[in-house]
Amino acid sequence: MKTVRSVRKGLGIGLGIGYKNLVPLDSHIHSLSAKGVKSVSLPKYMGTWHSQGSFPTWFEKGCNKSKAKYSLRDDGKVDVENSCVQKGKRRYTKGTARSVSKDNKELKVKFFPLFEGDYIIEYLDKDYRNVIVGHPDKKYLWIMSKDEKISKAKLDELKTIAKQKGYDVNKIQTRTLNAKGTQCPNQRLDIKKPTVEVLSENEFEKRFEDDYTENEVGYATTKILPNGDVNVYLKDSGDDTRNGKLLMHELKEIEIWKKLINEKCVNPRIADEMAHNLNPVKVEGVMDIYELNAEN
Repeated sequence: MKTVRSVRKGLGIGLGIGYKNLVPLDSHIHSLSAKGVKSVSLPKYMGTWHSQGSFPTWFEKGCNKSKAKYSLRDDGKVDVENSCVQKGKRRYTKGTARSVSKDNKELKVKFFPLFEGDYIIEYLDKDYRNVIVGHPDKKYLWIMSKDEKISKAKLDELKTIAKQKGYDVNKIQTRTLNAKGTQCPNQRLDIKKPTVEVLSENEFEKRFEDDYTENEVGYATTKILPNGDVNVYLKDSGDDTRNGKLLMHELKEIEIWKKLINEKCVNPRIADEMAHNLNPVKVEGVMDIYELNAEN
């Protein structure tokens, strides 16, 4: 088994086969079909829309399979029926909406007497299949489709548009999709809250002597066990601030790895190296020297 040595300080370049061509998540270039429609035809907009991702809200807590059904009334207003599955039962909330702009992209939605909420169509494709609904203060966001499931590529495209509109797409909670629009097969990663252990230099090197060669330098490492337990180990530098930065580095890498597996359907072994590469070391004096299996 051939092994290639690679040195990384901060964001480095791996040399292992199957690793050097991996690209960071946000660097994919999507052909955005779509400036979207300039104005919305309410009759064409009517129908059932399935939620593909949204900012978490108190009124949708515990919801799954959320959808919205819109029906145009004779008086020009819209009947709204939102529903989702909570605790195994589909629950419904009914309200009305009215347009408050000439292009019909801004609406007011009422679910309770004397209270109206803002509903802004930030983007709608020309086929009236996919829509991004937001709020003037950017505090709410829904990505919806008339298709029950959409592809990962389409979801990424819509998230990119939402980001261009000024929304923090890192807050979006989505379904776990692969390129075919189904859940990532057999690799859902559910990890527990990490435990942290600070070790002396001698304890650290003794504990992980099988993981490091004589030429490798390690300051922190994380082990994720099959039962979901997560253990983070730090080599004590004698500086609490520096130790804290090392801990934040490890926790961020865990989150990147989890996202790659659960949302991007990346093979866990490849995701491990990708997460390493996407998480540059920002602690002064820390340089990782590591080995990659060139056959991976």
